[in-house]
Amino acid sequence: MNLLAMVFVTDLDRSIDFYQAIGLCYVERHGDAWATLRLGDALLGLHQTSTLPSAERGRVKLNFELGGGSGGKLEAFRDRLLAAGVQLHTSIAPQPWGRSLTLVDPDGLSIEIAESAG
Repeated sequence: MNLLAMVFVTDLDRSIDFYQAIGLCYVERHGDAWATLRLGDALLGLHQTSTLPSAERGRVKLNFELGGGSGGKLEAFRDRLLAAGVQLHTSIAPQPWGRSLTLVDPDGLSIEIAESAG
């Protein structure tokens, strides 16, 4: 059994570009309705919709784990995001379990990029 996280988006091309900019790999696309991307063993499905209900905007939070804090991983990732034109919602901040930064995708979905302390 595999797990596929699904995100509803209003512009499939824009969202594919965004998720590729943060490191996901394009897998396949089914017309203007659906696209699949991969990060390691995880799959992300993007499902095009004409509008997002306001109650759904930002309701799901995706977390991408960079692994143990070997120093500089999160900074290097942040620099890559900025170079790709991705705007950060928060800067790198300490957490009880490590450090993280937050960005928001083109449809308002909160995404945390995390680096564990160990």
